[in-house]
Amino acid sequence: PEKGGDTGFVDTARLYRTLPKEIKARIQGVRIVHSYNKAHLAQNMVKGSSTLFPDVSHPLVYVHPDNGLPVLNISPTSAKRLVGLPEDEAAELLDFLIRHATREEEVYRHVWELGDVVLWDNWRTMHNAYGHLKKHPRVMYRTTLKSDMRTGQYLAA
Repeated sequence: PEKGGDTGFVDTARLYRTLPKEIKARIQGVRIVHSYNKAHLAQNMVKGSSTLFPDVSHPLVYVHPDNGLPVLNISPTSAKRLVGLPEDEAAELLDFLIRHATREEEVYRHVWELGDVVLWDNWRTMHNAYGHLKKHPRVMYRTTLKSDMRTGQYLAA
């Protein structure tokens, strides 16, 4: 676009690596519920029923399929709740993890110029658009490579 539309990238393997040891111990075996309705409806990307996208449960920490690194599977725009901890503890911990994941020093912010190409490993990279003004057209092309790794589980609506 002529103005705005920067993209921020965060290395989620680094996020896990920089967590305090006691937090790493608390989150082992915990699952995170992502709500893509929350993410898309909040950004006015879709209209209509909240059942358009069922909630999905994933491991909060998983092992990267290619390099074996532990990865913190967090997305502030879609994270809904943690499963496997008492509710009040889970809410407090999720807030902490989101603050940890969105610290400015963790973000590489790419300011797009005509002809730019950016590739990233979606298994370990969180990304987000900044300040895209809808009046300016935005053109993106996406290529997805196949993986046999499955981490998610749909939850009943």
